[in-house]
Amino acid sequence: MAVSIGADPEVGATRAPHWPRQSRLATAALVLGILAIPFGLLVYPGVLLGAVAVVCGALGLFATRRDRAFGRARAGIGVVAGIVALTIALCLGWQGLRTVRDCQDRLGHRPDHAEIQACIRAGL
Repeated sequence: MAVSIGADPEVGATRAPHWPRQSRLATAALVLGILAIPFGLLVYPGVLLGAVAVVCGALGLFATRRDRAFGRARAGIGVVAGIVALTIALCLGWQGLRTVRDCQDRLGHRPDHAEIQACIRAGL
């Protein structure tokens, strides 16, 4: 981390140290990633929040390189949490689609909600 203290050519005085600021993208990635994990059980919100967390985390990692801003760990954790949420949501969504397809194969037509529930209770 570099702190710059130097003479200000316009005023002729010494400037105050310029510390790198906190990355808002990294913080957003962390918050969205943490929220996305439980929402992953609801599939669509989990996919949406997880994808946004991964994108914000990647942008946050880019923004925090070379000590331009603090928060590199937050951005990395946001990416990992977003990937975990995406994995949970996509696996549950895939399993749900597979259950509907198996029920459809068993019944011979596209099942409605009650028939899907009956297939699940029957152990399909």
